[in-house]
Amino acid sequence: MIPARAAWSLLAIGAAGDVITTRAGLAAGAQEANPFVETTVATAGIGELATVKLLAIAGVVLAWAWAGEIDDAPRNVIPAAIGVAWLAIAAWNAAVLAGGVT
Repeated sequence: MIPARAAWSLLAIGAAGDVITTRAGLAAGAQEANPFVETTVATAGIGELATVKLLAIAGVVLAWAWAGEIDDAPRNVIPAAIGVAWLAIAAWNAAVLAGGVT
């Protein structure tokens, strides 16, 4: 089982890493690869990106709360899994910034 503090820390660190590396990449001339948000993200500042992440985190909190209604649900997997995904995205963004990915 994943401790709650670790799960929510992964989520917060992943969200921050994604926002920071996305903004840095866009400032350096990289393009957003997600066609659904390409225009929005390309014109967003760090405040707007952080707001979008906070809304996503609110969705995670709702899913986490709902999972508490299920007997023996591993609720902390929800924020931990999303946090790990955002950390992976931040790592990819960092690799693009470092010139390791074209």
